[in-house]
Amino acid sequence: MIRLAVLVLLLGPVVAPVPAPDAVDCAALQPSTEPAANRQVINDCLATGERRAVLAPGTYTVDGSIVVPDGARLTGGTPYPWIRLVANAGGAIRLVRFTGTGAAVTGVRLDAGNLLAPGCCSAVVMFEGSGTGGNLLEDATVTGAPETTGVYLLCTACQGNRVSRVDVHGNFSGVIFGPFNDPAHANTVVGSQVHDNRCDGVTFMGTDPALGRPGGYGVVDGSSLYRNGRDCENGIPGAAIYSAGNRAGGRIVNSRLYENCGNNLDLVDGERFQIEANEVFTPGYPVPGAVYYCTASASAALVNIRESKIVGNTVRNSNTRTVQRTGGDPNRFFSADGAPRFSDLSGGGNGLVAFLLASWRTGTPSMHNTIDGNRFIGNCSSPCVGTGYFATRDTGFDAAGGWSAATTNYYTNNNPFGSNAGSRRGGGNWYAANSTCTGQSSPPPCNTDDYQHPVSVNWARNDGFYHY
Repeated sequence: MIRLAVLVLLLGPVVAPVPAPDAVDCAALQPSTEPAANRQVINDCLATGERRAVLAPGTYTVDGSIVVPDGARLTGGTPYPWIRLVANAGGAIRLVRFTGTGAAVTGVRLDAGNLLAPGCCSAVVMFEGSGTGGNLLEDATVTGAPETTGVYLLCTACQGNRVSRVDVHGNFSGVIFGPFNDPAHANTVVGSQVHDNRCDGVTFMGTDPALGRPGGYGVVDGSSLYRNGRDCENGIPGAAIYSAGNRAGGRIVNSRLYENCGNNLDLVDGERFQIEANEVFTPGYPVPGAVYYCTASASAALVNIRESKIVGNTVRNSNTRTVQRTGGDPNRFFSADGAPRFSDLSGGGNGLVAFLLASWRTGTPSMHNTIDGNRFIGNCSSPCVGTGYFATRDTGFDAAGGWSAATTNYYTNNNPFGSNAGSRRGGGNWYAANSTCTGQSSPPPCNTDDYQHPVSVNWARNDGFYHY
């Protein structure tokens, strides 16, 4: 430190003076070798005049945050330039900050260099400004935060923010929808790749009315989420999409969730999700760096979920790493109290599941969901037995054990063809029960395996095991 100070005194400052904003052509910025110069010039261009910064190709090393205020435009040329954090003496917790509304960052690659300060809400890109005009992050790469988050939408009552055609990888969490948004204030991830993040790919945060947090509502549309979840630092394999305690819900549509370390879709204690036209397959995938660790309860697991619609999806599981004896069924989803573990499941401990609707023994059970027009395929070689869809005990009842049209889950027009066992039907659910379903070709609303679950056992075509 003393030698450096002496050197600076002898030779003068090593950082060239930063040009004043009116002396810089913000429409044709070139990278400097000095991180402070790059940061200041980009920020000055975004904050003054036309609020525009156009970056030529190259690498713009910076030593702190880039702030994108109301209406600003940060644009990269082709090939897309890098903005790379290489020093952080100021303790920045964000590389790019959207602080207003109506702004855009397009055609850039953002690398936090594992230099963001730790702590709450640290992220490579943060949407923090409230407003209805929305901000846009498009045609970008977001990486370099293995201890924090890639993209964090943490704005209060904001809407219209859009993450479009973005590659989010190499972070701890990929994308987080913060807890301050409801369906009237939707933000969207569309056409993006979220992969190879240490924990969950996309998280919908929970609801806390006491703190004024309606929930982490958001939309994932037309995106691919894969190879996430190798190390959540809690002993639980991570998912492509995870949510816990979210009463606002979310939309997950037209997307591919596959080859993640844990359950591809993992929703717990939530309401009002719309899950439509997705392809969900190969849970428990041995993600590099966590081969021994990855397993799953199902490809899609919905636990204590209510008032949601699961429509037109294809959910598959053939990965023998996910047979239940591997994970041990720590939640005891597949047996009654006092019964042998796995005794409700086809194949017992050698069984695996594609789609799981489950209730814990405590809390509000999974109830009043619509599950329609899906393909559920669980298939594996003997001694493994794959089940297409499984409903645990207590699903379809309320917390007191009561049953009504307002509690039951409605299964219609689902097809488990190709599974070793089509379905196992615990709880008190409704399987096209008012219809005559006498064969595999019975028309909707019949499920194609309804004929295998005769009304002689139960009028609603449940399998006769109701409560834990």
